[in-house]
Amino acid sequence: MHLEVKGVVQGVGFRPFIYRLAYKYNLAGWVQNTSGNVAIEVQGIKANLDEFIASLKTEAPPVSRIQEISISTV
Repeated sequence: MHLEVKGVVQGVGFRPFIYRLAYKYNLAGWVQNTSGNVAIEVQGIKANLDEFIASLKTEAPPVSRIQEISISTV
């Protein structure tokens, strides 16, 4: 699954947050900054992916501001 997160997501601890969240839900993949956004590639059990996305929306660092999350399958 590929996610593109737009908003205030750089310089606010967002990538380490994603790493911890992926670890929590036993997901594999990567995260990187891209032109002011953050790209995320994750693989795992569907239920864990669903929980990851839900937590991404509700537990993001307080100084981050997610404007949009685009999700596509790989």
